Amino acid sequence: MTSTPPALTPPVITREQLLGTWRIVSCTRELVPSGEKTDLMGKNPEGYINYCADGRMLVFIIRSDRKTPVAATANAAESEHLFRSMAAYGGTWKFEGGMMYHNVDLAWNETWAHTKQERRVRYDGRHLTLGAGPNLDPVDGLLSTREMVWEKVS
Repeated sequence: MTSTPPALTPPVITREQLLGTWRIVSCTRELVPSGEKTDLMGKNPEGYINYCADGRMLVFIIRSDRKTPVAATANAAESEHLFRSMAAYGGTWKFEGGMMYHNVDLAWNETWAHTKQERRVRYDGRHLTLGAGPNLDPVDGLLSTREMVWEKVS
């Protein structure tokens, strides 16, 4: 007689383990309803998210293929590209019931200021995954889900 092994319980992350700085590993998007998946911020995005013990948080992410403006001051097209190739905001955070809540005070995109951003949390013992949506993507307005995978720096 064979027995079925018990299902593995995914590691649980605590508030204390969340504290510190995490570097982005990947940022993917799945369009609704087509299911098309893309690397939202390029193959190798750069950026960090920081969770502080005082309940404050900051995040800054840029695309891996950002182009440097030709001159010291970006022209209108270059400025638009730079704006659409990043995401940044800060505010307070709360982790509860497997969900992360970011209460945004300020943001690169003013439509996010004074909003509550909800993220599903998954932790595999090494990587923290924050999932968003389905909702409208703040960069291009397309209905999608997004997943950001982070690795602890400090």
